[in-house]
Amino acid sequence: TFSEALVPLSPAMPSPSEVRELFDLPAEDVYLACASRAPLANRTFQAGVQAAAKKKLPWTLSSDGVEERVREAFAELVNCSADDVALCPSTSFSLSTAARAVALEVRSGDVGLILEDQMSSNTYPWQRLQRTHGLALEAVPYPHDGDWTTPLLRRLSELDEQGRRVAVVSIPIFLWTDCSGPVDLGAVSEACRRPSRPMRTALVVDATQSVGAVPVDVQRTPVDFLAASVHKFLFGAYGLSCLYVAQRWWEDVGVEPLVEDEHFRAHMANADDEVPFDASLPGYPTAFRRGARRLDAGGRPNPILLPMALDGMSLVLQWGPAATAATLAPLTQRIRQKCTQELGLWTPARHGPHFLGVGPGPADACKTPEEVAAWVQAAAKFLKERRIYVSAKLKVLRVAPHLYTSVADVDRFLVALADFVAQRRLGTTVARL
Repeated sequence: TFSEALVPLSPAMPSPSEVRELFDLPAEDVYLACASRAPLANRTFQAGVQAAAKKKLPWTLSSDGVEERVREAFAELVNCSADDVALCPSTSFSLSTAARAVALEVRSGDVGLILEDQMSSNTYPWQRLQRTHGLALEAVPYPHDGDWTTPLLRRLSELDEQGRRVAVVSIPIFLWTDCSGPVDLGAVSEACRRPSRPMRTALVVDATQSVGAVPVDVQRTPVDFLAASVHKFLFGAYGLSCLYVAQRWWEDVGVEPLVEDEHFRAHMANADDEVPFDASLPGYPTAFRRGARRLDAGGRPNPILLPMALDGMSLVLQWGPAATAATLAPLTQRIRQKCTQELGLWTPARHGPHFLGVGPGPADACKTPEEVAAWVQAAAKFLKERRIYVSAKLKVLRVAPHLYTSVADVDRFLVALADFVAQRRLGTTVARL
């Protein structure tokens, strides 16, 4: 049995039951997959319904400023100006935009550093630069002590000593599968900007698994680009990623959007504005709007997704990322302690406060990656049958509570996982006899 010690809550935070009232989560379900997709709050759902209803009467659609309010909300979350925020349809689009900008400074043979197992949307853009620009892409191996920062800084130092140019370091703050980390962005940022290095290295961050759940401050820890999808810890709908772009990049006339469109042009004060065709060009004016807006995705700002994104971010700002992290940390610590000390399972040696990965331990005798993956899938299926929902990744169960998660929810997960572990180990032992 698991102890009934209470997890202390931040005094400024509402209780799990109070937060749960904001959602439509069935009482018999335990949802521990916020790192995959957050549930929509009822008020966010209603914001979407009201926005969608305007399409029934298209003449009621207008530029009501929601686009700029979304920029302002994201800017508040990461401590930047709204001018620094581009609105993109996905984080892969955001990071491809960043890679297109970084490519302007890449020479064949320049090094790009990523982390082993990091999310594909933060890997494919750099693989493309391998093909198109000769980028020498390297992955920092998974650290068994959970410390990504030390080997990353060590590799940067080694490359400096060899006189190699490092064009880009593109990383998450926490690994998306098991939340190992954090990477010390302050230390990495300082290393990338050190004047003595062969070149100034661009620092690109996929913060989808961080913004909203932990404090992020691009003024305190300067980065060049930082992207976050809104459907996870920002509690929005699918289809929007906010991209922070440092001013030196959006001021560079060589940095261009991925698509050609009229909506991010200087003459487009409103989505329905028009200018006449200029036969002398021939075509239309090409000057961009101020700031990172020039890197927005094409097309009219989405009148349905943006109100939902704004409402979700407003909720996250109301809770506060620092208070959210402080509230979730005891829950994930409880999960780690029980899984490692009582169930003999694997968890990362260091992990963030808001989720963690749980994998098979030595007693589970998973000797190949395929056996590990089979264990993870079987565990997720076992839990789902008991109305407990986690994410199954190749190597781990990704367990991501949020403010609606109670100690009782966590203990229900742990009891069910203990049942699974016991049954599977017994079955493995019997099979070997």
